[in-house]
Amino acid sequence: MNQDIHGMIKAYHETLHEGIWDGTDKTVWPGEDMSSSRMMHWRTKRMASLRMNIEREIHGLQKIQQMNENKIHHINGLRESLFSGTSVRESRVSIDTAQTAIQQNDNIRILTLVTIL
Repeated sequence: MNQDIHGMIKAYHETLHEGIWDGTDKTVWPGEDMSSSRMMHWRTKRMASLRMNIEREIHGLQKIQQMNENKIHHINGLRESLFSGTSVRESRVSIDTAQTAIQQNDNIRILTLVTIL
């Protein structure tokens, strides 16, 4: 998901450059008269409002991306803790098994000594 968000933010920054917002990009603004009242209205009012809305959404996407990163780090920490806890549990089971084997060896030694006598 973060890769998709990163792609959207990157596409925004690469595609909507400053020339689009200030009216100097000739692809978006092909008109000759840059000082007409209609052009000034679009550049100052409409495009500024649009830019503000898009920037707000981009900021929201960046917040979501950061929240996702924090969750990923938290989940990775939990996974590592689970792995460590599982390792400790397996070590304890191994120690219990070893103690049982030692007890069985002691019982066999005692039985052997009693049988010999």
